[in-house]
Amino acid sequence: MHARLPLSIGAIAGGLLFLSFSVLMVRWHFQVLKDVREYSLPLAAEIPPVERRAELLAQQIELSALEADLRNGSAEEKLRVYVLPQENDTRRLLAFLESSRTFLERRKLLLTMSPIDISDPEAAMPGNPSAGAPQLQSRTLRFSATLRPEGRAQLLSIFDFSGMLTVGDALSPDDISALFRMTETYNYAGIIPVEQFLSSDLLDYANDPAIPESRLKQAISSEEFLSAFHAMLDRSRLPRMLDFLKGDLGRALAAQKLWPVQFMTVEKESLEELPDGWVKMELTVKAYSRR
Repeated sequence: MHARLPLSIGAIAGGLLFLSFSVLMVRWHFQVLKDVREYSLPLAAEIPPVERRAELLAQQIELSALEADLRNGSAEEKLRVYVLPQENDTRRLLAFLESSRTFLERRKLLLTMSPIDISDPEAAMPGNPSAGAPQLQSRTLRFSATLRPEGRAQLLSIFDFSGMLTVGDALSPDDISALFRMTETYNYAGIIPVEQFLSSDLLDYANDPAIPESRLKQAISSEEFLSAFHAMLDRSRLPRMLDFLKGDLGRALAAQKLWPVQFMTVEKESLEELPDGWVKMELTVKAYSRR
């Protein structure tokens, strides 16, 4: 009887030890299952959408490149013929300046304008022919004019908007980056409609903005996106550009096939206030072309 007591106590102690070990194992397995549920399973669940997204974006890139090739043919032709013409072709540039002078004179916004002094072409930016980059040249234009302040503002607007072909040209790099970020947030598959919108011809867009915008709205119908999209456009240079194209001077240039305008930059302007609200401005402008 007494010999069995230590054996019973040992058996009980051993049982308690195994029970404690079993409890620890159960807790460990529970923690493992909890970790799997909280971390591994969500990560595993995210993998298929990420893979689908990567595959979809790859397809979007291919389609975008194909459509870009189709769209850019017309835009590139306009760029070569109108925005950056051959170096010796100044007829269209002079016709544009003459048309602007006539327009401002008829509206009593310009009193006099001096003959335009045009320099010989000179290298503007280094180009790398082996890489296919165009070699740019510029001609310096100098002239003076006596105008009303409104006439001066319109003339400067022309130079500011010169060289623009597409909606994307009227947006800043920050505007375009913001548009792509919004697209990524609301519908990353909307990359093609975004590129179609940015490559829309400015004059066509001014005449009817509904068509380019409708493609984008069909792809991304979120009210939050549309609100942010229109707010971005309102903050950009695009509204001023559209007001110009829809105004009398913009319509006159378009009617005479003088839009788009050759790319120009105002290098220097000096102003002198004259009696009766007139101002005399002397301008130095550079007009860019291809060699």
